[in-house]
Amino acid sequence: MSTTLPLISAATAGVLILLQSILMLATGTKRVKHKQLLGDGGQEDLLRAVRRHGNLAENAAIFVISLALLEMIGTGAPIVAALAAVFVAARLSHALGLSFANTRNVWRVVGASLTALCGLAVGGLLLWRVCPFFAGV
Repeated sequence: MSTTLPLISAATAGVLILLQSILMLATGTKRVKHKQLLGDGGQEDLLRAVRRHGNLAENAAIFVISLALLEMIGTGAPIVAALAAVFVAARLSHALGLSFANTRNVWRVVGASLTALCGLAVGGLLLWRVCPFFAGV
């Protein structure tokens, strides 16, 4: 098994940290507007901003770490790049879906669904790639 520098994962992390920073600033702006330093104060737009920011934070870190591991153990660049692109699109879709007053919308459903599918794919591929190694131990 060869080790590769996780350049696709690094690029994905760069995009996601930029998105995370934008969502953090948007949340901070809403906090200033509502004079709410902690929590959402019952303000629906602040609650949505907090969840956009928090939901990305909850999902992005473990995905990028797992993607980097997948890339480092030699998974083909097209597979890694496709998973990265779908994940980024999913997180953008989910953030967009949480931007509307009616949070029951196709953007949010697509974003959450694709995020889950990417996680399952990366987790499954990691296990599939390392199982032969453990079978020989």
